[in-house]
Parts: sequence; C-alpha cells; structure tokens
Amino acid sequence: MARRGFVVLNIDAIGRGNSGEPNNPREPNFDPTYGGTSSLKYLRSLSFVKTDSVGILGHSLGAEMAYRVALNDPTVRALVITGFAYTSEASANLPQNMLMIMGKWDEFRKRMTGTRDLEKEWMKTEQTRRVFPVANPKIGETYGDFAQGTARRVFIPPITHV
Repeated sequence: MARRGFVVLNIDAIGRGNSGEPNNPREPNFDPTYGGTSSLKYLRSLSFVKTDSVGILGHSLGAEMAYRVALNDPTVRALVITGFAYTSEASANLPQNMLMIMGKWDEFRKRMTGTRDLEKEWMKTEQTRRVFPVANPKIGETYGDFAQGTARRVFIPPITHV
C-alpha cells in the first residue's frame, strides 16, 4: 500500500505481538480498541497525513478493533474488515464506506454472523438490512455513495479464516 502512495501504520494491538499487556476490561481506563484509537490519533498527528482521508483495515480480532474505531469515529472515511462481520451497531452510514470480507468456510462465520450458510443467509439478515440502502443486496456488488460515506460491499471468497 505504501508503494501506491498510502501512509500505512501497522500496529500490534495491546496484548499482541511486541506490545504490552492490556488493562483489565473492568477498569475504567480499559481501551476496547486495544490501542486502535490512540494509533489513529498518532497517525493523524503526522504532518504528511491527509487527516480527512483516513481509512482503516483489520483482520480477525484486528478487524473487530478497526471496526470499533470506525464505528465510534465518524471521520474515518473507509473501513475494510476481513474475517469479522459487522454487528447490529452498524447502520446505513456508520462505519463509513465499509467492505466486509469473510471466507465462505471461515471457521468463525457462525459465531460472527449467526448463519450456517454465509452465502445464502447473510445478505438477508436484519443486520444487513440495516446496513445496506437497498431491499435485496447481493454479495459482491457495491451499494451506496462513496462521497456520502454510505458505500457498502460484502465479498465472500471460497476460503477459510485467512
């Protein structure tokens, strides 16, 4: 991405990789984004970053953290989540410009989506009806308007949790 002109900040979430231990989730100063919010703040502090054009991406637990950041910060202009499904907290305009990628055979698909057959059931769920601006959205098609922050797409490749 950096070779294509994107500024990239790759973090180890708190409690992962080379980072420190997370606080207790019951403590008032616990960060449910595991450093995602403070990482975004740092990224936006850099003089060469276009702060009004920030998007975030995450995979699996990292996607959940990225999702939480984007859901709570309406200035995040785009979100890509892989190996994670948007929740009932998502709406037609938050998070902005959202792409969800989940493998057809992802071993966590039932826990995250409540569906047995992701391809047949996910686009018909109440969660998806709240998120997409059309009555019968289809997998692999983009809906909404990027300029308005309402673009939405779900992609389900024939893979597991990669």
